[in-house]
Amino acid sequence: MFDIAELLSCPAPDEHRIEPKYMSNADDPHPNGLAGAVVAEAFLKWFAAAYQ
Repeated sequence: MFDIAELLSCPAPDEHRIEPKYMSNADDPHPNGLAGAVVAEAFLKWFAAAYQ
């Protein structure tokens, strides 16, 4: 299973929070464009390794 939270979350003990650099703004925790790029790149690498 590909885990997006592992990529975007803060280190423990705040792993339930998204890293501020990946947030749309301080009041909106939805992922921004940087988060999308990080997730897409990691997913493509994961997929290529898992399904070759």
